[in-house]
Amino acid sequence: IQEAKLGLNNGGDFERGLEGYMRLNVACPRSVLRQAMKQLEKAVNSRNERK
Repeated sequence: IQEAKLGLNNGGDFERGLEGYMRLNVACPRSVLRQAMKQLEKAVNSRNERK
């Protein structure tokens, strides 16, 4: 998440039993969400390449 430069919330902050999950707010323009997904994809791919 830090590498992707995204801000997520702890799932447990919203509902009991969701500790350990992360929550992504998608209430934003599609262009912003699209960019966030690209950043997340790039970070995941980069991490997988290092394994």
